[in-house]
Amino acid sequence: MAKAEGWYNKNGSKWKTLPELMLSYRAQSFFISQYFPEVKFGLKTTDELMDMPEAKVVDEKKIDLNKIAKEKTKKNEKVEPEIIEIEPESSETTPLPGDILEAELLKRGVNENEADEIASRYSNEQIKAVLNDPASIDTIINDYFKG
Repeated sequence: MAKAEGWYNKNGSKWKTLPELMLSYRAQSFFISQYFPEVKFGLKTTDELMDMPEAKVVDEKKIDLNKIAKEKTKKNEKVEPEIIEIEPESSETTPLPGDILEAELLKRGVNENEADEIASRYSNEQIKAVLNDPASIDTIINDYFKG
């Protein structure tokens, strides 16, 4: 690799006088760069920098932001928005079955805390069944105060 890269023939370098030491340095540098890059903090040795091709400066094109904004507006103007009709929701809210049961319990003389506790014992399906049979509301009240 050293011969192929022309390291031995560098003018004014230690490659001609101390080739073994220079090979050792390059090998160490490659090893550290490969396996422990944090040791070198991403820095390159002088030899590594000389081996790298020179960076080419590319002419930067000036960007006209006004032109880009106009192009985007033209594109946006061509697209017509789709009109979607939305039915307004009714302002009336349907009370939950638990709230209806609590109201029935309050009408029958149960206080608010007890009504809330009784209603929380049942699922919505069970409460709907109870509300369809008014006599079962009395049974629930009796069971609550007995137990």
